[in-house]
Parts: sequence; structure tokens; C-alpha cells
Amino acid sequence: MIADLQTAARRGVAWAREDALPLWADAGFDRVRDRFREALDAAGRPVTGVPERSRVQGRQMTVYGLATVRGWFDGSDLVDRVFRRGYAAFRHPDGGYVASIHADGSAGDPTRYAYEQSFVLLGFAWHERLFRSGAAAEAAEDLWSWLEARLATPATGGFSTALGLSLPRAQNPHMHLLEACLAWCETTGARAWRDRAAALVDLFDRYFLDRDTGVVREVFDDAFAPTLPDSVRIEPGHHAEWIALLVDYALLTGTPVSPAVGPLHRAALGGRNPATGLLFDETRDDFTPTVATSRLWTAAEMLKAEIALHELAGGGFGDIARATGRIIDRHLSGVRPGLWIDKVDHLGRPVAANVPASTLYHLAVAVAALEQVAGLAAADPRRDVRAV
Repeated sequence: MIADLQTAARRGVAWAREDALPLWADAGFDRVRDRFREALDAAGRPVTGVPERSRVQGRQMTVYGLATVRGWFDGSDLVDRVFRRGYAAFRHPDGGYVASIHADGSAGDPTRYAYEQSFVLLGFAWHERLFRSGAAAEAAEDLWSWLEARLATPATGGFSTALGLSLPRAQNPHMHLLEACLAWCETTGARAWRDRAAALVDLFDRYFLDRDTGVVREVFDDAFAPTLPDSVRIEPGHHAEWIALLVDYALLTGTPVSPAVGPLHRAALGGRNPATGLLFDETRDDFTPTVATSRLWTAAEMLKAEIALHELAGGGFGDIARATGRIIDRHLSGVRPGLWIDKVDHLGRPVAANVPASTLYHLAVAVAALEQVAGLAAADPRRDVRAV
């Protein structure tokens, strides 16, 4: 089985190195404005006339920062150009980064969501990791100070969903803020980022995980109580995402692995489509599907979760191999190399016309984890813990 896994990992790295990374660095990057493009069409051409989201910039900085560190592709120039110029078009004069702009720089969605700030922080962590100039670290501290001054909610901890938008409270931005804090922990080792990560894990423990059902709810009232009509909605993919983040948190901080990873895994599997093996995009908390499509990002996060669980408990590689096979068979087959089928219906048929850039970071991180667990990358000294 390990030989098959190594073959799959080599295939994934080759796809990234030879197909995806060169394509998105060319057609997927606007060198006039120093910004990553929002999407490509099925032929690999830029999709125009759509708002450009700030989250794409941080996600693609992550992709090319990771690719540079792994030796897959030198994306350092792209990361630097976005940091120094591209992201400036999204920055609000009063602080924070708006959700989207148009190609000419005019306002799209001027809302400053906590979710969007998380990807600014994540992208900046990769700039600091590549260049060690201190500029990105300073910018990240400034942004965190803005978050605490303008979006923090001291009564409960955590942050409002957006400036001027108090309801609903949401778990998703906090999950990605944890991701960004962990990236900064790994980049600098600064105690402040570890403390911020710990506070976000505490929010997960206190509010986001429903201990009676084992599910992570998406939205809450202003006290982080799941009393809203939409609080019954869950996203199975987010359960997989939390598994990988909680394991990474334990590995980076030397703390015990959260006992929630087992219930999270069961909840993710509860949201699986039996016809395709993929996760439904949305279900009720009893796992009845409400959005019966399956996006690629959920498959990538499920692969990361299976790898994280294998690192904790050992055993065979069957679940990892099956998760990898679903990505290849359902999302990477029958398309132009370097692109993907972003969404399929309940029978596995493609339903997405264009290819959003925002998905590539899910894939790139999953491929890196696959390369690691297959023994094809340098050993990670953090990966020496077991569930307790």
C-alpha cells in the first residue's frame, strides 16, 4: 500500500509542479496590477468581469509560498509582488481589508469580514517565511490590532463576523484565524501567536463543537448559542478541516491532541454521499443533505484529515488512498492539466463551469501532506505525538 501511496503522491506533486503552478502563475496572475486572478475557464483563460476577492490573494500567496519552500516551483516573486502592491488595492483607509474589488480597483463588496482578514494574515505569514524582512510580521501585528480594536467581542471572546455586522456569529472565520495563527507560530515561534491560537481553540471547545451531537455548528446568536433557525446547518468539510487544524495545533504547541478529533471524524463521515464517497457541501445536524453537491475543497480537507489521523494512530494507509482516489477520479480527471472540476452533483457529474483560484490552496496543502506521509519529503520534527 505504501508503494501505491508514493505513486499517488508523486503524481500529485507532478500535477502541482508541472501543470497547476505554472498555469496559475501565468494565466492566473495579473502582472499589471500584481494580483492573482479570481478564476480561469475550462480552457485555462482568465475569467473577466467578476469581482476579485481579497481572500484569493492570501490563499494564492500560501500556495506559492508553500511551493517555494517545498521546491516545487519558485513563486517567491509572486508572493512578494502581492504583498508589496497587489493587496494594497483591498486595504481600507481605516484599516482592515475589504471583501472584493473590481479589476480596475473600484469597490466591489466593501465589507471588512473577519474571514477575509484571516487570509491576509495567512498570506503575510508565507511572505515572512520566505523573505524574513520583518515587513510582513509588522503588517500582521497591525492587522491583528485592528481586529481586536474593531471586531473583538470581549463578553464571549472571538470576533464579530464583520465590521457593522454582528449577526450571525460564525465559526468559519475563527477556524481560518486559527489557521493563520498556526502559520505564524510555525514562521516565527512568537508567544503572542501561540496565545492567539490557544484562545481560538478555546472558542472551539466552548462554543463551536456541540458535545451532545459531535457536530460543529456554523452560525450562532450574539452569545455564541446555536439558537438561530440556521444553526441546524453544518458543513461536513469543516469537520475535516478542524481535525487537521487541531492536530497541527497540538504538534506545534506540544499540547495534548484534542479528544474532539474522533467525534469530528465521525461527523464528517456522517455527511458523506454514499453514491460518490464525497462529502455533501451542507447537511442538517442529523446529516440530511440540504446542499447535495460536493466541492473539491471538501475532498481535499478530508484527505488532510485522514492523513492527520494516521499520524496520530498509525495503522494502514487505506483511508488515505481512498481519499486520494476520490480527488483524482472525481475532480482531476477529464480536464485540462492544472485545472479541476470544482463541484459535482449528487451523482458525481460536473456542475461548475469555471475554475476558482480559491480552491488551489486546499489542494496544494493536501498534496504537501500526502507527500509528507508517503515519506517523500523531509521528516517533520513536530510529527512525533500520538493521541492521548
